[in-house]
Amino acid sequence: MGEQEYYIDGEYVTIYGEVKDEENLVIVRNDHQELSVVNRERLITKENSYSYRRAQERKQELEQITAEAQKNLDAISDKIVNKALQKLATRMKFNTLFSKDLGNSSGWAIMVSNELEKLIKEDGPKVVKEKEDIFG
Repeated sequence: MGEQEYYIDGEYVTIYGEVKDEENLVIVRNDHQELSVVNRERLITKENSYSYRRAQERKQELEQITAEAQKNLDAISDKIVNKALQKLATRMKFNTLFSKDLGNSSGWAIMVSNELEKLIKEDGPKVVKEKEDIFG
């Protein structure tokens, strides 16, 4: 990190220099490069200022809300994907069982739908929890 920041009069400043012959006065510089002389006792470290602590509290609140929303989204997407894949597997079975062509391909389709159901149960939760986009 760089220089220590201080909070005074609603803005963050850094100490630019000392005032000669006055130990309790310092020259501070704000973000706009404006200089001013202030009493050293009025300076509050950035980390101890109310606005900084409140901003950190808001950040933590937002992170908690985001984590909860992500958890809910994962659960919902998991349910949606599982239901969709289960319906697909069921349709494949019914299409195979009630089709006119009950040859070699129908046995293969039932095997595929059974494997699809296994994948749903085994790998579905893992895929939903992964952070990277599996389709990208």
